[in-house]
Amino acid sequence: MEQDEIRIEADLAKREADTERLHALSFAITNGDEYKAAVNLLKELSAKSREIDEKRKSATRPLDEAKAAVLGWWRPAVDNLQSAISTLRKSIAAFDSARAVREHEVAAAAAKALVAGKPVDVAAMAEVFDKQDSGVRYRTSWQYEIVDAALVPREYMQVNEVKIGTVVRALKDDCNIPGVRVSFTKTPY
Repeated sequence: MEQDEIRIEADLAKREADTERLHALSFAITNGDEYKAAVNLLKELSAKSREIDEKRKSATRPLDEAKAAVLGWWRPAVDNLQSAISTLRKSIAAFDSARAVREHEVAAAAAKALVAGKPVDVAAMAEVFDKQDSGVRYRTSWQYEIVDAALVPREYMQVNEVKIGTVVRALKDDCNIPGVRVSFTKTPY
């Protein structure tokens, strides 16, 4: 069917549907006969709706199939690249986590050396703190763990984990709820 024919048929169907909609809006059911008429009209309109939907699908089905075929051609490349990106982000995140631990260790050792009046290992600090922007961004997610429910203040009892989670996410590291341990994880995105 040509595009103009489809458009004309769709316009005709729209006009018929507008008429049926107005008819349905003015329909009043006050007795059994009107009820039966409404049920019959409902069945008739439902059948028309299915018929129109099938005509619409017959016009769009070739487009949908063509689009699905084209997407199918590109999907393996996109999926493989997304997998590679995900793998690299995880590897970079693991390295960043290990480096953060090492940074903490080196900083603690440097502080200890300074307090003891000993020289600081500048080469180790330079190695650890020399960062390159990996392009991986992190979202900080704050969590909590109830470590002693008896110490949790009454306003958090039942234990209201939703309320605790809201407070933890709002106050982050400054959150100090007795009986609750606050921690966070960084998730690459």
